[in-house]
Order: sequence, then C-alpha cells, then structure tokens
Amino acid sequence: MTAALDYHGSVCLTDNSQITALPNGGTPNYTYQWVGPLGFTTNTATINLTLNGNYYVTVTDSYGCKANVSGFIHQRFEPVIVNLGNGVCQGQSINLSVNATNAVHYQWGSNASNSTSSSVTVFPMPPSTAYFVTVTNNLGCQAVANANIIAHPK
Repeated sequence: MTAALDYHGSVCLTDNSQITALPNGGTPNYTYQWVGPLGFTTNTATINLTLNGNYYVTVTDSYGCKANVSGFIHQRFEPVIVNLGNGVCQGQSINLSVNATNAVHYQWGSNASNSTSSSVTVFPMPPSTAYFVTVTNNLGCQAVANANIIAHPK
C-alpha cells in the first residue's frame, strides 16, 4: 500500500488551500491521521489549510496496513503593484511595476496591453482605472495583484 498527496493546484498557501491523501492499494475503508504546523491534527482524507509548513499523514487500510506521506505548503505568494504616485492628470502616463519574490511570469490585463513584463506604462482614464496582473512564481503558484490609479480630469 502507498499514498500520495493532491495539492488541489497549488503548493503555496491560498485562501482555499487543501491537501487530499490518496491511498493506492490496500483494502478500503481507509482512515487518516494528519499532523501539521502548530499542533494541527485531524482525521479526514482532505484537509483545509491555514498555515504553511510540513504536513504528514498516515493512511491505514481496513487490515491495519499503513502508508505514510508528507508534503510542504509554501508561504502565501503575494505580489504587489508598485507605482510612484497616487494619481496622474488625464493623458499622463504612469509606470506600474510588480514586486514579487521568485516571479517567473507576468500577465497584465488588456488595459495594460496584455503585457508579460514585470512593469508597464499605462495611461489611466478619469476618475480612476483598475489594473490587474497575474503573477506566477518558480513553484507554479499564481496570485493576482491589482492597483487602482486615480486620473484627474483635464
């Protein structure tokens, strides 16, 4: 009997992070015993995560055969958009840059020309324009950063 983990798409902590223990072989019904950060314990196949760190699970089949597996959930990936001002006058440009640790890919929205660069120059429209960028880090974790730029009418 063996076991594996399903991270449900992300190895980084998110608002809805989960891990599921997947038994392979053995004889159903299975029981689960999880241990994690800060004394976390539970006995369900799928766990909801609120902390990054190491998680360990022992899966036991109906005959008492056991499989152990562990996984690591990385800290929350939180890119931010940095700009050098609170607002601009209509028709003026502003540079927006992403600050994100270990970022490897950027995808800005259509109002930022669908750029794949870490920084863009944009021309906000009054009264304000929202800009979004999806950033992927070297672990494959994605997060969206946004900025609302005020544009004062001429």
